[in-house]
Amino acid sequence: MAIAVVRGQAPKQTIEKSWESMRIDIPRAPGLGLMLDEIHYDRYNKRFANDGIHEKLSWENVEDEVEAFKKDFIFPEMVCGEKEEKSMFDWLKILPIHGFEQRHFEHSENHHKPFESLARNMRTEQNYKEENKMREENNKIDENNKIDETNIGDENNKVDENNKVNENNKDNGSDTMNVQNENAAVENT
Repeated sequence: MAIAVVRGQAPKQTIEKSWESMRIDIPRAPGLGLMLDEIHYDRYNKRFANDGIHEKLSWENVEDEVEAFKKDFIFPEMVCGEKEEKSMFDWLKILPIHGFEQRHFEHSENHHKPFESLARNMRTEQNYKEENKMREENNKIDENNKIDETNIGDENNKVDENNKVNENNKDNGSDTMNVQNENAAVENT
């Protein structure tokens, strides 16, 4: 909720409304990076620590070891997990589709609308680039097809003209032959 308010994707009043009785559509952040920092045994200690059989449970004796374990194992695992999975990054990409609206029932009509709008409207940058690349390739193919159609049309016209000339020559074959023979005779003299 705080991230959405800071990024300007939800108004500040949403934080106040989140304490009211009606639920608000707040997307769950990914679990990677969540850690139970300390287990509290207050109730257990209150009930059993003074019964003479059980000892009090406390982390006071091992605080330094616990901190070293977190720094050596837990935190590096969180960082590596986020680098590989990018779960928080992916979550931040879909954060803008949430309306942060109050709803009375858990399964109200508006419950799935953000995800429906995500399916219809949201495109990742990669999909957008892929669509543009495909569009450019299709445009090139269309241009090439138009050029080919134009060339084929021109070639068909030339073939048609040649066919007409040949047909005319066949029809006038004897006249053409006579003219050619006369021309050859004139050239020889």
